[in-house]
Amino acid sequence: MRVITLIIVHCGAVRPDQTSFAAQIDSWHRKDNHWKFGIGYHYVIRRNGEIEEGRPEWMVGAHCLHHNAHSIGVCYEGGYDARGQPADTRTAEQKQAMRTLLEQLH
Repeated sequence: MRVITLIIVHCGAVRPDQTSFAAQIDSWHRKDNHWKFGIGYHYVIRRNGEIEEGRPEWMVGAHCLHHNAHSIGVCYEGGYDARGQPADTRTAEQKQAMRTLLEQLH
């Protein structure tokens, strides 16, 4: 059993008119990174607050170099504004879902 000491939150690095859902990220990671196990995150939080499962928690993630073995990776859809600049684009639904998920994981 893995010993988890960190929960690491990432953004999907997409603009408001783009999506980054679990199956899509899985496809990107398999194609672009040639990862056999696909999605590197354990959870993805959609703009509507839906929490999607990615990699199983028992499996080491692929989301933060040197910290994967002892962490859970959470990714939220968004992170860029319409111009492609980094921004906190989390919706109220995402913020609530993230809080709920992080409390459950903690």
